[in-house]
Amino acid sequence: MSHNCIEKDITQGTLSGKRERGRPKTTWLGNIIQWTDMVLERVLRAMDDRGQWRTMIHGAVNTPIEDD
Repeated sequence: MSHNCIEKDITQGTLSGKRERGRPKTTWLGNIIQWTDMVLERVLRAMDDRGQWRTMIHGAVNTPIEDD
């Protein structure tokens, strides 16, 4: 994958522009990292393997929700 591609920019959320003040916006990649308890590098590598990615996302999304 080239270093200047739209897929990388979208996945990592590195689009140009200025942010407003306040709480940082939640990103798609940030949610995936939080849900899977994985580091960024491992998540990005898992994206390259479709089977591993599907298994990882299925496990993260279909976990039982605990009541507080």
